[in-house]
Amino acid sequence: MRETWSDDGGASAARVERLLDLTPAAASLRAYRDAVWRDAATDPLLLELCRQRLGRLLGLDPRGMKPHPLAVAAGLTPELLDELPRWPTSSRFSERQRAALEFAEQWLLDPSGMTDEHCARLRAALGDQPCAAFTMGLALVEALLRFELALATCLEDDA
Repeated sequence: MRETWSDDGGASAARVERLLDLTPAAASLRAYRDAVWRDAATDPLLLELCRQRLGRLLGLDPRGMKPHPLAVAAGLTPELLDELPRWPTSSRFSERQRAALEFAEQWLLDPSGMTDEHCARLRAALGDQPCAAFTMGLALVEALLRFELALATCLEDDA
């Protein structure tokens, strides 16, 4: 199928950069984003899997979501992205990845339903410092995805 890996020239990333340019906090947001992805405690593969999954759940076209280069360097493959909709049962995903994806979906779809058990499973799967880095990264990628969805019409009007 491979539609999830097509290189659109980074159209989604370019759109986010143009949207960031509309805000007075652009430099701070970019610096924070870059710091989160480069944090030694962050697993870029895990964070990108969750970013891709949240983007799909929010209705973004996966063909426009170019994977982060650090995730690709960490082993993200087109086959893994193709299998993402089946993460709960697919043998391609580790228990660690399942814990993160379960947490991310709960975070996005029903944050008020987040339980101590969700947090405990994630913490057990990742460890304390990586869990903290992951949740900060998850907050950032969700915010940027929502930012893109909410403000994309600003750029469409300019086209």
